[in-house]
Amino acid sequence: MCDLTSGAAPDCNVNHVPDACDIAVGTSQDANGNSVPDECEAAAGAAFCFGDGSGAPCPCGNNSAPGLNAGCLNSSGTGAWLTATGQPRVSADSLVLHLQGTTPLTTSLYLQGTGQDNGGLGTAFGDGIRCVGGFIIRLRDEELNRRCFRPTELR
Repeated sequence: MCDLTSGAAPDCNVNHVPDACDIAVGTSQDANGNSVPDECEAAAGAAFCFGDGSGAPCPCGNNSAPGLNAGCLNSSGTGAWLTATGQPRVSADSLVLHLQGTTPLTTSLYLQGTGQDNGGLGTAFGDGIRCVGGFIIRLRDEELNRRCFRPTELR
């Protein structure tokens, strides 16, 4: 289903068109039928650990709708989602993380781990779910723009 009006639909390739619309009109391919455009599943990795109850339940009963590939619902009633584009290479790294669906005045915490927490299902973390496991490092905290909402990128 292509939803252009809600503003809550995933846009993993950050082209300002919901993924479902990209796939529906043929702008993006979806060879494995998982509703994620193939260009978003390149060497940058594949999405896992959603706040829709398919893995660990959201601790406040704030599950997002199945199929959105989003996290637990925040105070605006949407779940945020993190996507990656580019190539994770030591010699020519072009990997960029894209965060969308957060609320204004939010501080986002970027973590990197050597594995998936709870087999990729995640565990409760505050009022959301932590999905990374193993040896974990904090990459960065980012406070979103106080005047307006915008997707953020971590390069």
